[in-house]
Amino acid sequence: NLEYLEAEFYLNAATGSGLSTADALSGAGTVTGGGTAVPLAGAPAGFSDYLNEIAQDELNHVRAIQATITSLGGTPVARPAIDFGAFAALGTLAGITNPAPFNPFASYTEFLLGAFVFEDVGVTAYTGAAPAITSAAVLSAAAGIQAVEAYHAAFIRTSLFLIDAASPTPPSGTPTLVGLANKISAVRASVGGGNETPMVDAPSAAISTVVVKPPVAPSTMSTTSYVTPTEAQNVACYQPTALAFARTPQQVLNIVFATPGTGVTTGGFFPSGISGTILSS
Repeated sequence: NLEYLEAEFYLNAATGSGLSTADALSGAGTVTGGGTAVPLAGAPAGFSDYLNEIAQDELNHVRAIQATITSLGGTPVARPAIDFGAFAALGTLAGITNPAPFNPFASYTEFLLGAFVFEDVGVTAYTGAAPAITSAAVLSAAAGIQAVEAYHAAFIRTSLFLIDAASPTPPSGTPTLVGLANKISAVRASVGGGNETPMVDAPSAAISTVVVKPPVAPSTMSTTSYVTPTEAQNVACYQPTALAFARTPQQVLNIVFATPGTGVTTGGFFPSGISGTILSS
């Protein structure tokens, strides 16, 4: 379900259209929103290539999961109904007022913030699901996909840092891209388990609920520390031990349903719920 969501997001951003009927499978739900490729005016050189690569990666992830399930004698679930209008509501929750409504298909900077919504969630979701996987073939496929999702997440975070660094200092009170990403991180923390690393190690009061990764300490590495603990930026979302955070499937559903609590079955990006066995937060 998450890979369908990511594939639709990136394919729409790159091409203006999503999965083919063959890739979405018979009985697939409809996709609302998107339908317009992200305008790349002002984007860094090569940005279009990166966007196309990630879109193809996510399509391939959908196909890899379908193929793995089929090879084991199972039946892959079809794409559930997806509503990208949820970004606007998420923007309101995060306090993103400029631009408003939040629409990742409107500009390349908003696209990066939209991608930030998903990528850390994907990495933590695979870590959280791993203990429940009993098939070696499925675990291998999941580990391979998680590795690529982690590359994507680091690229998104790094891009936000670099664009801010290359931009003029904004007027007082105007949030930077990193500041907006941290607001999104705070929302994810509040509805989905709190396993977050903000993009800077000095969170403001607005993101005080987020789990902050402290500077590297010798006890977390070995008896000897090989680095000076002066880190001020985070290009990955992980624990002080450098292990990825884990979210349970239910916590992940809280995020994509944009609703905290147990027993939630619809909402957010999945207005009609999801497909498969685990359906409720």
